[in-house]
Amino acid sequence: MDDLISTAREFCTWCRSEPGTKSEEGQLAHSLLARLYVDALALDEPAKFDSDIESDSVSEEEWKEVYARAAALPFQYYSSYFDPSEVEPESHEIGDLADDVADIYRDLSEGLALFDAGHVAEAQWKLWFSFLTHWGRHSSGATRALHCWYVDAYEF
Repeated sequence: MDDLISTAREFCTWCRSEPGTKSEEGQLAHSLLARLYVDALALDEPAKFDSDIESDSVSEEEWKEVYARAAALPFQYYSSYFDPSEVEPESHEIGDLADDVADIYRDLSEGLALFDAGHVAEAQWKLWFSFLTHWGRHSSGATRALHCWYVDAYEF
């Protein structure tokens, strides 16, 4: 959990920082997204529970700011499949790297807010569950797209 919290903080700070060059941003996003994914996979499955505790939600305005900040990445759209294990021509879709970043930011920020408020069990559940149901797909899709960009841009 400590590794995920640390990487989530680094990611959220990056999402609110001044951007560097497109190449720097692409490489940093690629690294952060891959680390987030690995850190989330290392989480133990928490006990399921119902809680009345709500985390601070990311406002639509803040989400839009992070989305706009992601324009510093080297590209925005990429080809994707929602479920690559079911390859059907009609299941092809267009991924949006800025949307991936902003959605991951929202999910992680809400988990961090719970953690910072001392609700560690709730934070672990929120981060684990949202990884499985939402931000994990965004992270893996964006990581693959950034990997392809990185390899294509690399000068051998």
